[in-house]
Amino acid sequence: TSGGQLIGRVPSIRGSLGSVFPTLSNDVQPKFIGTFQNCTNLTGPIPPNLFAGISGQPVANMFGATFLGCTNLDGKIPSGLFAGIEGAPAEGMFKATFEGCSGLDGEIPSGLFGELSGAPAKEMFDYAFNGCTNLSGQSAKIAKQFLYEIWPDATTEQVGTMYRGCTHLEDFEQILDTWKK
Repeated sequence: TSGGQLIGRVPSIRGSLGSVFPTLSNDVQPKFIGTFQNCTNLTGPIPPNLFAGISGQPVANMFGATFLGCTNLDGKIPSGLFAGIEGAPAEGMFKATFEGCSGLDGEIPSGLFGELSGAPAKEMFDYAFNGCTNLSGQSAKIAKQFLYEIWPDATTEQVGTMYRGCTHLEDFEQILDTWKK
């Protein structure tokens, strides 16, 4: 590994990282920043229970770059992947989480990002789906509301380029420019 990353060596994912590294009883959160970053041999779907056992308030960079550069990861993003997360956004919590995962397809499931609410945080969704060119359906929602409707005044520093290249999303034209450029 290089810098704690499993560069190019993981062919697939099974099980639950959340059961191995859960939220602790004193609300200490694990961080999965860069866990599978640049694992270009990684194929197959993301297990729906990968982060089961993770709940509560997010922390800075919690899921940042988790799948960044996994160009051969395919299938749909599982519904409820980050469902246990709730509360105010944290800095960089989903920054570049799926960036460059051009093999992911289908819809972005509603509720993917848990129950976040409150003021936007620096780089909270920056580059989250940048380059995920095969995603279709609608963009991400929380409680049936589009993220860009929840945070219409979010700045480029908070959400910039989240949807760059995601032109197959049904609502791509309605997505505010700060979220896609």
